[in-house]
Amino acid sequence: KFIQGLPSPNIDFLYKPDSTNILEPNFDFTALNLDNQILNFYYWNFAGLDLDSLQNVSFAFPYTGYFPVTLMAILCGGVVCWFTE
Repeated sequence: KFIQGLPSPNIDFLYKPDSTNILEPNFDFTALNLDNQILNFYYWNFAGLDLDSLQNVSFAFPYTGYFPVTLMAILCGGVVCWFTE
C-alpha cells in the first residue's frame, strides 16, 4: 500500500483590535489558511484560560496583561493526520 504524504498545514492568524479596554474587551481572531488546504480542525488556546475549536473566534481576557495565544490546525487525508501549531 502507498500512503500519500500531505504537507503540514501552513497557518497564521490575525487579531483586532490592537488593544482593548474595559468598555470593549473583545478581541476578534481570524485563522489564516496560507495554502488554501481543506483543514479538518482548528484549536485555539487563549493563555490556558479558554479553548475554542471554531475557525474564527472572539475572546475577552479577564484582566490586563500580555497573553500567549496559539492556534493549531489539523489536516486529515485518509487515515493520516498532520498538524501544525
